[in-house]
Amino acid sequence: MLRIAHLVDTTGPGAVTGYLDFLSRDPVMKAFAHHDIIRVPRGNPGARQIQADIIISHVAINWRALPGLMLARARNAGTPIVHVEHVHSAGYVAHNVTARRRFQTLLRCAYGLFDRVVAVSDDQATWLRGRGLVTAQALSVIRPCTDLSAFRALPAVAGRVRSFGLIGPLERQQGFDIAIAAFRSLPDPDLRLTIFGAGSQADALHQVAGNDARIRFRPAPGTGTGTGTGTGTNPAAAVAQCDAILVPSRWEPFGLAALQARAAGRVLAVAPVDGLRDLAATATYVCRGRSVRDWAVTLAQMADTCVTIPLRHPAEFAAERATRAAWLHLMNGLAGETLLQDPRLTA
Repeated sequence: MLRIAHLVDTTGPGAVTGYLDFLSRDPVMKAFAHHDIIRVPRGNPGARQIQADIIISHVAINWRALPGLMLARARNAGTPIVHVEHVHSAGYVAHNVTARRRFQTLLRCAYGLFDRVVAVSDDQATWLRGRGLVTAQALSVIRPCTDLSAFRALPAVAGRVRSFGLIGPLERQQGFDIAIAAFRSLPDPDLRLTIFGAGSQADALHQVAGNDARIRFRPAPGTGTGTGTGTGTNPAAAVAQCDAILVPSRWEPFGLAALQARAAGRVLAVAPVDGLRDLAATATYVCRGRSVRDWAVTLAQMADTCVTIPLRHPAEFAAERATRAAWLHLMNGLAGETLLQDPRLTA
């Protein structure tokens, strides 16, 4: 059986952890390969000797990590190495990078070490190709997924939208401060906003929420699967408490929380950025802009929404299958053989 090593430099609960949990535990993924999740020091992904048929990097690319990536490539010269780009996107660059030529040089050098680079959304892939960071031949698109069964099992929402949810790390990227400020501008005393998460912006977000009794903070969900193992409620249970899920990210290569919300049949509003644009066709609302005022308009529209038909989109029932099939196609190409013909890929 094929042995795949997944290198990861983050250990806390979150989207990447949940995605790795899916890749390593899903019955179909396990049928063609044994998936090892290998923790590597942040900034030094080449610190450990790896024994695997294929290596998949999920680490964050930066100047500090580049020597370690070079070392990992040198130590495994005959082994196919794939990188999944979870972090960088056009929005990331716009909000975080000033020396853009230097940054693009970093990415070209790093991506050149890999046999394949995997984008997590069509929008991100377009950005990678458009900036000449990855050649079309070396680029694949595989959308992340988790086991969505717990989300699909939730009772469908019905009636007026009263409860809004923000689920994810309390970090600047998520844009929760924008949504909280927008929510506070709504006068309806019957509305509720619950924020599930933990992170460096917790104190700042409490300040934005002020003394608004309609806003509540709850612990972070678990790993990003339906039955997460974090210290807070699991993600499906968090979604169950909400009529609507907000994803107001400043940048977002994909947006796993949005995928889970759609599988749960929740009213969904997303920011018009990065990989969230891939979800625009099936999101209930796409905010017209990124300001507090724009989100206040969107939230007011959502609060007037009366759900009378099921919101689950047929595409969400194929999400896991699409992720499995894309990985199997990539692995077949790298291994040079057909690894598995499994009816569950098309069921």
